[in-house]
This record gives sequence, C-alpha cells and structure tokens, in this order.
Amino acid sequence: MRERKDSFTGRLWQIPEPDDHEPIGGTPYPDFLTKLLRRRGIHNAAAAKRFLFDSPHELPEAALLPDATRAIERIAAAVATQEKVAIYGDFDVDGITSSTILSEAVTAVGGDVQSYIPDRFLEGYGLNRNALQRLREDGVGLVIT
Repeated sequence: MRERKDSFTGRLWQIPEPDDHEPIGGTPYPDFLTKLLRRRGIHNAAAAKRFLFDSPHELPEAALLPDATRAIERIAAAVATQEKVAIYGDFDVDGITSSTILSEAVTAVGGDVQSYIPDRFLEGYGLNRNALQRLREDGVGLVIT
C-alpha cells in the first residue's frame, strides 16, 4: 500500500499496489494499464476486453432506470416545442464529459440546449437555487442534471 498526500486538499490517499506486476495473459496492454486493470479486480484477458471495449449493445437497458420513460418523454416534448433546455453539469472531469455528451445528443435531435457548469468556489456543490433562477430568467423550461 502506497500513501500519497493530495497537495490541493491535504487528504492522504492510500493506493493499493497490485499483487502481480506480470501482464494479464493474452493482452497487449502496457504495464500501467495492466496495473490499473488489476486494481479494479480484472485478472484475465476476457474481463479486460469487456471492461475496455464493451459495446453499447451489451450495456444494461437504459429503460430499466426508474422513471426513464417519463424523462425521455419530457425531453422529447421540450425538443418538439423548442423549449429551452439547460444541461446542469458538474465541474469535474466526468461531469463536464457527461454534460457535453448529453448536450450534443439533445442538440442532435433538434433541441435548444445550453450548458451550465457551476463555479465550485462561488456556488459550491450540487444544484444551486440562484443558478436555477438565472436559468429560468434566461427562458429555460427544462433543466437536466
């Protein structure tokens, strides 16, 4: 176990070392990727391939999410009526990436989309009442977060 102090937050991270530094059998992956896969509990070529290259048709059905159908219908209605839609994201890497993907998807089907990423220092974490009010004043009728 390695420890690393985060210089920004001051938190101490404990990073487990993989048990085995040998390549995962049957894979052409570089050492750093093998280590990452092992840290995620992936120890064979088939599991590595599934993790890295999973195809969309193998993903769980999105309609299984609670109220997914209602959400899709609401977004479709906003697109059909050209209602302004805001994608309220987050300022971390996965938040910005997912906001971009969702914005592009809604735009691709004809939606009137704007993105909103809050300032983490001025607005904090999560939904922000003042930001929602500003979006409403800008004519946004649907916020997706």
